[in-house]
Amino acid sequence: YEVWMLFLKVLGLYPKGSVVELSNQSIGFVVSVPKAEEELDRPVVAVVRNEYGEDLDHHELVDLHEMLDISITRDLDCQETFGNNALDVFMGIEVA
Repeated sequence: YEVWMLFLKVLGLYPKGSVVELSNQSIGFVVSVPKAEEELDRPVVAVVRNEYGEDLDHHELVDLHEMLDISITRDLDCQETFGNNALDVFMGIEVA
């Protein structure tokens, strides 16, 4: 148990770079992992695709610790979500 908790503290429940779907159906990359154990499921996410499935040019940072009405519904496979462009999408994140 202690090893697992240490692992979670270091990487987080959703490690940086993870692709996640939010409860508002938008998709984003985890860009910051919370330090507190009780907040590991509420990282900061850069939204790259809106709820209509449209890719965004400017990306909003959503701090799930502060925006309690939004949550992560599932993690996604980056290859299935973005195909061969996953790294390009991640590297092209521009925060509005």
